[in-house]
Amino acid sequence: MTSTTENAGQSQRYCDTIKSNVYSLRATTSANVSEKLFTSSSQFFSRSDGNVSSTADPYISRSPITDNVSTTRDPFDPLSGDNDTASTTADPFVPRSGYDFPVFGMQDGTFVYLHSLAIGSLSTSLICAIITIVLSFRNNNYLTFFSKWSRSERYVVYMAICDGIFNISHTIEHVHGLVVFGHARPKELCAFYGFMVTVFIGAQNLLVNVIAISVFFIIYFDKNINFGKKDWKLLLYCFGVPFVGAVAAAAGDQFGPIELFCAFDQVKGRMSNFLFNTIPIIVITGVNCIVYLLTWKRIRDHTREVKQALGIENSRMRTSTRAVRNMSMFVAAFFAQWSGVAVHAVWGLVTLHIHKVLYFLIVFFANIGGLLNLIVFLIIRKSHPAKKSP
Repeated sequence: MTSTTENAGQSQRYCDTIKSNVYSLRATTSANVSEKLFTSSSQFFSRSDGNVSSTADPYISRSPITDNVSTTRDPFDPLSGDNDTASTTADPFVPRSGYDFPVFGMQDGTFVYLHSLAIGSLSTSLICAIITIVLSFRNNNYLTFFSKWSRSERYVVYMAICDGIFNISHTIEHVHGLVVFGHARPKELCAFYGFMVTVFIGAQNLLVNVIAISVFFIIYFDKNINFGKKDWKLLLYCFGVPFVGAVAAAAGDQFGPIELFCAFDQVKGRMSNFLFNTIPIIVITGVNCIVYLLTWKRIRDHTREVKQALGIENSRMRTSTRAVRNMSMFVAAFFAQWSGVAVHAVWGLVTLHIHKVLYFLIVFFANIGGLLNLIVFLIIRKSHPAKKSP
């Protein structure tokens, strides 16, 4: 009986041991299966923040999606938290106008200095232009402007008018830019500034070019070019051509901010700037340079001949040479004022990076036309004093 009881107890303990092993095996198997399932799901639904604490913001710690994103996008630019491809895809930067670019000199702190230099130069030029006009009409009768005034004296007045109007409009523009500390706005006002700059700079350049060619014809062919009654052909050409070109550019919405001021828009007006500014300034400068050198060579030869001449012929040749030399002073002033702009135009065809020193020189010399014109007027007046008006 006792043996039977002991056998029954051993059998019960053996069954309990087997059950315990089965339960342990089930738990181990369940854990392994769960781990495998989690690993498989992680492969299909991978996250880059697997080691991030649960308290971290998942949208901050998550790496941005890079599929279908433009390569021009800044890789450190944060993306929104959603997974929408449209929201995470960035278009490359495409400027629509000159307003999309910073003003020249803003980043390196020279913005104020450039505007201040321009305003000072333009103000000085405006004062000199007014003095030139006042002295011209004070010493000559305005009623005989087209009949008795010499051609060089009339050119002085034309140049002073161009300088004066340009100085007024451009000074207001630079003051405007300095006050708002950026591009001139609204766009329509900036377009007006650009229109005025284009017309009167173009008129001045064409006028100097006509003067240079006129002097060349006088020296080499002993012929005066006829500009019509009251210089209407000259005025129509010098002021009409830039005006028509500026109207066409305005109709095509070509004016806007460029670097430091308003002219042809830095984006929309690049081709117009090339056609109306770059090519003309290079061609005019080249033609003026060639004509100017040839003219001065002939003047030097004439001067040598005059020294050997005698009598009344000597006086007449001296007077003719002096008149031509006076007219050539306009061309010399042109080189002083616009040579930097011509260099800038040629430089811009090679590279967009313009040296800061060159830009300061351009801002100074391009805006002192009135001062240079006054110097030419005083030289002409000294060599051939005008009669006072009755």
